[in-house]
Amino acid sequence: MEQPGIYPALEEKAGKLVKALREALPDTWVNQAGSLFGVFFTKNPVVDYDTALASDTGKYGTYFHYLLEHGIYTAPSQFEILFLSAAHKDEDIEKTCGIIKEAAGIFS
Repeated sequence: MEQPGIYPALEEKAGKLVKALREALPDTWVNQAGSLFGVFFTKNPVVDYDTALASDTGKYGTYFHYLLEHGIYTAPSQFEILFLSAAHKDEDIEKTCGIIKEAAGIFS
């Protein structure tokens, strides 16, 4: 079945999540390409394996478990990429953005 415009819509949804991450967790680095994105707990750009290794995996683990406890299933490692599908509805994105913003409190 054809779904014209699906990729721009997925990229827009990913952009909302990336924006929430960058605003709520300013000490993170988020790479995005279309509907794919990766989250790293570092202030420095992540451009290769070495810069990825320099990020804080402990903080990522704390973040992962917070999201999981609140019903958001995300990559268990910051070395994995996240991606969206047509199954992710606007309500899912908004709920996730809210929980990401709440997660900022665990690092205060």
